[in-house]
Amino acid sequence: MIIGFSKYGHGGSGPALDYLTGYLVNGEARDPKPEVLRGDPKAVAEIIDSVPFKCRYSSGVLSFAAEDRVTPAMQEDIMDRFESAVFAGLPPDRRSIVWIKHADKGRTEMHFVVPRVDLGTGKSLNIAPPTPASRHLLDTLREAINRRYRFRDANDPECARKVSLPAHVAKLAAQAKRHGQSAKVDIRETIAEQLQKQAEAGTVTSRAGVVRFLKDQGFTIARAGVDYLTIVRPDTGERVRLTGNLFRENFCPRDLQSPSRRNDPAQLLLLERRLERLVEKRAEYHRARYKVLGQAVEPAQILEHPIYDRTRNTPPQRLQAIGTTIPPARPVVGEYAGRFVEATHGWSRSEHDLELATVRFERTNRAFANDFEQALVTAEGNRTTEVNPYQYPVTKPATRAFAMHDRDADMEPEMEVEF
Repeated sequence: MIIGFSKYGHGGSGPALDYLTGYLVNGEARDPKPEVLRGDPKAVAEIIDSVPFKCRYSSGVLSFAAEDRVTPAMQEDIMDRFESAVFAGLPPDRRSIVWIKHADKGRTEMHFVVPRVDLGTGKSLNIAPPTPASRHLLDTLREAINRRYRFRDANDPECARKVSLPAHVAKLAAQAKRHGQSAKVDIRETIAEQLQKQAEAGTVTSRAGVVRFLKDQGFTIARAGVDYLTIVRPDTGERVRLTGNLFRENFCPRDLQSPSRRNDPAQLLLLERRLERLVEKRAEYHRARYKVLGQAVEPAQILEHPIYDRTRNTPPQRLQAIGTTIPPARPVVGEYAGRFVEATHGWSRSEHDLELATVRFERTNRAFANDFEQALVTAEGNRTTEVNPYQYPVTKPATRAFAMHDRDADMEPEMEVEF
């Protein structure tokens, strides 16, 4: 699942809501029809049309992969978590949102439209400001939801494509798939499949091996960048840019292996704790900006499992973290239990940091090994020796066939499509 925001937000509510709720799009009927999951489109439209600001609304989508199965119960929980994060600190009567579900593209899309106004004070309200803190909040929310329900995450290594297709090619292929037709095979996919087989067989093990394979197939290397190769087709003379894991400068066959998805409870707990801290920071900002009196009850608080003491009684107040409040029956035991919980949290954070550092070290080591091997091969093949009976041998570098790092002169447009 990914969270995306639209660049549109000016003008009236008609274009956005008509598109999201409309049955016909470009003359084609949506099957199934759009479904309103939560909110009133008419009420939201009236609020948007009455907003006096230049930016009147925010819209976006929670897009799920085709293999993700999103049940109605999951939809309710995801909407609650999203609203509790972006509207943190604001009571429900001071905000407005409508959710519309699309499933005509073979996957679930949960679209939302939010008027950019606080209904209490009339001030502008932006649920996704262009700040690092906001981006961090949304990224943490996305990762926590994906781990909780084992949804596909675009940042997972298993989602990295061997080759990326241009936008128009990927769009035509998706349209053909929706209509049950076979799409035209692109040359990029053909080359990627052949290189995949060579990498699995152990014939191609580095970027230099990829270049040799392409030259043996008759292609000319026109340009080579950090994350792409540009080739010239021998039959038509067309320039084709190849992007993806197979064509990166530090390519390694291990990068093509898809690790299995892990359901790590400790990692999910860390994400939930981090999300709570980020939500509380946004709540403090909203309370100060919009003059919210008292503590607003967030939906996420209601959804959490109740915490009981040793008498099986629910404490009167919500616990902010496990172990922060201990029943007073045994103060000594409670003190040691609190220390134990703090040590457990610290150990989990250290283990997570160690895991990230290990992954970065492996990538760096692999990149260094590939660059070192390529440098040895280049140095061995690009050195010629001239012998003079009256002088020592003089070594001169040979002319390079093409520039591997000529990125400053590269003016080709990027044509990548990522999930």
